Amino acid sequence: MRPRASPRAALASALFLVALAARSVSCDDGAAASDAVVVAASDSAPTMQAIFSTECNAYFDWQSLGLMHSHRAVGQKGGFTRLMACDEQPPPGVHIVPDTHVHPNYAVHPRTKDRYAPYNKPFSIMHWLEHAKPTADFIIVLDADMIFRTAMTAAMLGVELGRPISAHYGYLVGVFRQNHMKVKERVPNVENAQQVGGFTVMHREDLERIAPRWLYWTEEVRQDPDSWANTGDIFNGNGKNGPPWISEMYGYVFACAEAKVNFKVSNDVMLYPGYQPPKEPWPAVLHYGITYHVDEYAFDKHWYMGGGPRNDFTTCPGRVFDKPPDAAALLEDPGSLERRRKEVALVVARGLYDATKWWSREHCGKELPDPPHRAFKCSTNRDTNVVSCKELRGGELSRAREDERARGLRGGARARGGGTMTRGGGGIIAGDGGEGEKQTASCGDDAGDDCCGWARDGECEKNPGFMLEDCRWACKACEGMQHYDAWVAQFGGGSEKGG
Repeated sequence: MRPRASPRAALASALFLVALAARSVSCDDGAAASDAVVVAASDSAPTMQAIFSTECNAYFDWQSLGLMHSHRAVGQKGGFTRLMACDEQPPPGVHIVPDTHVHPNYAVHPRTKDRYAPYNKPFSIMHWLEHAKPTADFIIVLDADMIFRTAMTAAMLGVELGRPISAHYGYLVGVFRQNHMKVKERVPNVENAQQVGGFTVMHREDLERIAPRWLYWTEEVRQDPDSWANTGDIFNGNGKNGPPWISEMYGYVFACAEAKVNFKVSNDVMLYPGYQPPKEPWPAVLHYGITYHVDEYAFDKHWYMGGGPRNDFTTCPGRVFDKPPDAAALLEDPGSLERRRKEVALVVARGLYDATKWWSREHCGKELPDPPHRAFKCSTNRDTNVVSCKELRGGELSRAREDERARGLRGGARARGGGTMTRGGGGIIAGDGGEGEKQTASCGDDAGDDCCGWARDGECEKNPGFMLEDCRWACKACEGMQHYDAWVAQFGGGSEKGG
């Protein structure tokens, strides 16, 4: 017998159905914007509020700082709220974003005991809507690992009540009629479910209806083994190794189908750094889920994932990210596609650097100097598009610079692509495959190892997709997981990687 949904979600479901009966917005796929209910005209532009979901740890603290600083730097109008899942008192890092809404951590389901951190995304939004009672017309829903490049308005995005905007996520193939997921039999209007995700700008009234059902359908997918295959999640053995990591993303698209909202789908608003950007004014937001590089500079958020002083950018005296190259010093011709690709990618690098410099100066009272310059040599695997970077030292750096000069204006990948898909945070993200990663079976004499630090900080549980791929050995050797075999079976299966 299939478990029932949580009492909270069941109550929210009943309230949702009442609201849905009172008002339904047309959402036939491809319907014209005029088919939706249009926000009443007023003398002032619609108001906006940006939100994003995190847990309470140093990894999310520096991401929150970077996103907040970029929100201010571009002059984005409206409020800015961090939604923090935290059971600690006082919540660490709560001071970083002035408007932080703390809620109970829902990563472990209260009834089924299913451990799944992405439960927190719909739960945090639902909790915030219920308790904070926001009044903004439109809600910008982002991930912590994003940077604003330009300010957004409702008019610029073309959003309306019943007509939100999001990015196309083509791997959500479970929405197609021919791909069996048992849960779809219970989703009203499922034939109009859309492959969307990444970011969302949605009218508050739509989000108020969708948030509780987002959680409900996420729970339904997680609890129904007959819905675990055919989802496009390449990490769960087509359903054989447990529920898909992207269950929350299906919860979202099913809730939106049920609510009859019709998305404006755009691949221009959000971009991964390193991809070829669209024409101005886009992209408005950069999502640094992937490893990327510009000449000698390289960045991967997972390099700063563990705890300890090395990855703590917000506890005074703080720490400053590497200074990126000046866009004016790029060798490519101004106006060229490659020059623009690099300039847009450097927005993330500059945003994180400026944020940490500002924090050390304004919050800690003393601006920290720039860290020593580091240089990287990166390569892209042609078969997998995995970007791998190695820090250069001494003679390696000199030879690499000579090689780069000899190649002239080359500069890296020109296609709108790159990176490989791995799991993390709130679903599938792009990440670094890390060729030649150190594989050791013991952590006792290597306390500074990234994988070991992440394992000791609980990332094997919090971020299993990334850890399974790149640090599986550390979860066994460093954390001493008592349920290691079950963890491997649930999230990936197969033979161990180096241990």
